[in-house]
Amino acid sequence: MMELAFEAINSHSTLLAAAVVSAVVFVLYRFLVSPYRLLSSHGIKGPRPLPVVGNYLSIKRIGHNEFLEEQIEKFGPVFG
Repeated sequence: MMELAFEAINSHSTLLAAAVVSAVVFVLYRFLVSPYRLLSSHGIKGPRPLPVVGNYLSIKRIGHNEFLEEQIEKFGPVFG
């Protein structure tokens, strides 16, 4: 009888842990990725940034001026 009670507790704690992990992932997505979609939702096109670091890696790889020139060629003088 005790084994059955421990199994029930273990399955409930696994479900609770999965729910907590899902909630944390959702909140992180909402606050780290969602803000980058603001300009595109208003029709302003631009490079898609990575969460947290944005376009920093691209800028570091090719340099600031080259990055801007590339983006102006792709998206025009106004981009976000």
